[in-house]
Amino acid sequence: MPESIDIFNIHQTVMDNYKHLDFVVTSGTSSANITEQTKASFLENELENISELNNKFDKIALKRAEILVHAHERFRKVMG
Repeated sequence: MPESIDIFNIHQTVMDNYKHLDFVVTSGTSSANITEQTKASFLENELENISELNNKFDKIALKRAEILVHAHERFRKVMG
């Protein structure tokens, strides 16, 4: 199932982001000590990740919708 591979890749991306966030949170660095440029850079990076994930989720959803439509069409043919 190609969709499964995509889902696992998306999951890995999300987990990698959380690992990075966990490091930032547990490293004891206060957001007050982070420069505005660093904050903006971090936010921009996360927004890009979200956009990429949304695109991947949309592709998976469209594939699943197509599978569902085909299943309904087969069922209608069987039922007459």
